[in-house]
Amino acid sequence: MKPATSMCGCGRYNTTPYLSFAITELAGGGLTQLQAVDKEWRFPDDAPSVVVRFKGPDGKLGDIAIQSAVTQRNHCNTLKLCLPSRNPTLANLVPLGMILEAQETFAQYCTRPRLYSM
Repeated sequence: MKPATSMCGCGRYNTTPYLSFAITELAGGGLTQLQAVDKEWRFPDDAPSVVVRFKGPDGKLGDIAIQSAVTQRNHCNTLKLCLPSRNPTLANLVPLGMILEAQETFAQYCTRPRLYSM
């Protein structure tokens, strides 16, 4: 049986002007920088839609770390998530947390009863 391995890290994130992350893995100390392609990714009346890419030391965006997409508008519990590999890393999991938190905010909005006036 293969021994269990753990992923531990620390870092920071910003939501403006772009959603971005700087993650340091505690084992080895490697720094990973990520940034969303577009400034807008979180919407008051829709699910989060974002493409997060690795960011090189030169500031250029590279491969996709994670992306989300709305699959069915106004379906509060439906969100498509794509990872580039079946073996997630902190570079996938950290942004995933932000995306799921934004999805929860949208689901609360979406399921709230509304009164419409005629």
